[in-house]
Amino acid sequence: MARPLRIIYPGAWYHVTCRGNEKATIFRDDGDRRKFLKILEESVSEFGVEVHCYVMMINHFHLLLRTQLGNLNRFMQKFNTAYITYFNRRHARTGHLYQGRYKAILIDADNYLLELSRYVHLNPVRVAKLEKATLEQKIAILKNYPWSSYRTYLGIEPTLYLHDEVILGMIGPKGKRCRKSYESFVLQALRKGVRNPLDEKKARSVLGGDEFLKWVYEDHLKGMEEDKEYRAKAEGRRQTARTFGESRKDSPTRINCIIVKV
Repeated sequence: MARPLRIIYPGAWYHVTCRGNEKATIFRDDGDRRKFLKILEESVSEFGVEVHCYVMMINHFHLLLRTQLGNLNRFMQKFNTAYITYFNRRHARTGHLYQGRYKAILIDADNYLLELSRYVHLNPVRVAKLEKATLEQKIAILKNYPWSSYRTYLGIEPTLYLHDEVILGMIGPKGKRCRKSYESFVLQALRKGVRNPLDEKKARSVLGGDEFLKWVYEDHLKGMEEDKEYRAKAEGRRQTARTFGESRKDSPTRINCIIVKV
C-alpha cells in the first residue's frame, strides 16, 4: 500500500504522532523529556509553527499544530532530526528511533479541533495499567501529569510557546471560568466515555467532513500533477487528487490516497 502523502498549505492544522521503532521507549528519563520540549520550542520559533496541544508518552508523542507558512515537512524534519541526534548521542546508540515517518492527519479545525484536544490530553490515563483505576485516581493523574499541555489549559503551569487561546475560545470567553469549563469537557469523557475522533479520518490522512474535503481539493489540490514518487509506487491502481472534487457516485470517504506537490 502506498503511503499517504502530505497535504501542505498555509494555515493548515494537523494532528502529528511519532512512535518508537518496534514500540521502543523514546524518553528514558525526565532529562530526555525536557530536552524534547526545548527542541520543540526552538523548532516552532524557527519555522513559525504553532503548538496548540501536546502529550509525551513513554514510546510516542502527539502534537496538535497549525502551520501558518505551510511548512510542516521542513519543520518535522528539523525537529525530529534534532531530537534523534540528541537521543542517540546521549544514550550511545545508533539507528532509527522512530517507527517510519511521522504521521500527520490534516484537520477540519472548526469541527474536530476541540474534540481532538481532549483525545490528546486523555492519553496519560488511556494505558493498560490504569484500566482498573478509579475515576478519582484518573482525574488526579491527569491534573498532575507534567508532560502534557493539559496543565497549561487548566491555568496551573504556563507554557510560553503554547497557543491555548483557539481551543479555549471554542469553550467560552477567556478566563478562569473558561478553563474550568474545558476541564469539565475533558473529564466528561472519563465519566461517560467518548469515541476516538481519529476513527473518522478519511483517505488515511484527513479528518473532516465531505465539505472540508471538497474545499481542500478546490483550493489546494485542483490542477496539481501527480507526485512522481506516488506514481512510481502505485502504477496500475492510481487515484488522483481530482477524486476529491469530481462529481461522481463514489463518496469522498472512499478515497485511498492523496496527491500533493510538496
